[in-house]
Amino acid sequence: MFTTYIIGIVLVISGTLLCQFQINQSSSLEERLQSLKWQKRVILVMASSSYESEFLAQKSNLETKKVGVEDRDLEILYISINNLNYMDKTFIRKKFEIHDQNFCIILIGKDGGEKRRSDEPLKADDLFQTIDAMPMRQQEAKGKNK
Repeated sequence: MFTTYIIGIVLVISGTLLCQFQINQSSSLEERLQSLKWQKRVILVMASSSYESEFLAQKSNLETKKVGVEDRDLEILYISINNLNYMDKTFIRKKFEIHDQNFCIILIGKDGGEKRRSDEPLKADDLFQTIDAMPMRQQEAKGKNK
C-alpha cells in the first residue's frame, strides 16, 4: 500500500510538471513578444536553420556580451524558421515581412516597435549603440546613475 501511495504521488507530480511544460510550450511567438512589451527589448535572431553560419556567428557574438545584454534589458530569441509551427511562421511573415530568407536580426524596442534590422550579423556593440541612443534607454541610464 505504501508503494502504491508513493507511485500515486509521483504520477501526480509528474502529471503536474507535464501540464506546466505543455502550457509553457503552447505559448505562441506573438504571445511571447506581447508579454515582453514594456518589460524588455528583444533581439530576434532568425535563420532557416540554427546551423547557418550567420546564425551561429551572431549567437556567439551576443553570448560574449552578457553584461551589456543584461544592462540593456535585452531578451534574445533565437529562431530557426524551419522549426516553427504554422501559426508562428505566419506571424513572422506578416509582422516582420520575413519569408524563407537565410538570416535576419531584428531589434525590437520596449514599445514593441522595430528599431533596427539587418540581413547580416551585427556586432553587439553596434546594437548597443542603437539602444543607447534611444530616449527610453537614456532615461534608464540616468535613473541608474542617481
